[in-house]
Amino acid sequence: MKFSDNFKLWWWILLLLSTASILGYRLGDITSGNATTNDSFLLGLFVAMMLVPIFAEMEFLGIKLKQEIDELKESIRIQFGDIKSDIRNSQNQTLNATFHSFGPPPSENKLSELKQEIEIIKSNPELVEVEKEGVDSDIPTDDNIDLFVVRYKIERIVNRLFAYFFPDIANNQRMSLLEQISQLSRSGLINNDVKTVLPKVLATCNYAIHGRPLTRKQIDFVKDNADVVISALSATYENRDMF
Repeated sequence: MKFSDNFKLWWWILLLLSTASILGYRLGDITSGNATTNDSFLLGLFVAMMLVPIFAEMEFLGIKLKQEIDELKESIRIQFGDIKSDIRNSQNQTLNATFHSFGPPPSENKLSELKQEIEIIKSNPELVEVEKEGVDSDIPTDDNIDLFVVRYKIERIVNRLFAYFFPDIANNQRMSLLEQISQLSRSGLINNDVKTVLPKVLATCNYAIHGRPLTRKQIDFVKDNADVVISALSATYENRDMF
């Protein structure tokens, strides 16, 4: 239960007066050296009560200090929670990167280990007994190769543009091809018309690269117009110093 300040004040005055009246009644015995243990206790209590305002102020400061410590503990708890959240997010991003992207090519030191894995696969007849006709039927057509070349040229130019105009981002943060195109477009470095066509061309190229079905018109659209898009991007790169 929390009492008001006025109640505390009057309660303190009442106790102080009561203790003072008892001590006044016993004052004769105290001064004559006949004080009892109770008299000593009452005298000590009276002195302590006289100092209550002083200690109340100190106590108030003590409460304030305690509140500051509690706030510090709460701040540390929140920051610790943020750190755990950052670690958890980093772990999730690492897992997502592991399962949703291939990552960089293996190092040359890793290749020897991978060759051993290949030898294990080759030694398993259940894994290598595949009809040759089934393998040959999956060989890419000229259309697949042509659209792969288009995708390769576009990505190479966009990567160069992005690395030139945004070196800090390019060196410290991996961005997808479409994210780079959007950033370049927002900065006025890629024409809006080119930016509108690029995703459609790239989507068609991706279908061809991954062996997904495309119509003849879709393939011809990219093959007939790829040079225009690539030339527009190349012109931007050649004139990069003018921006």
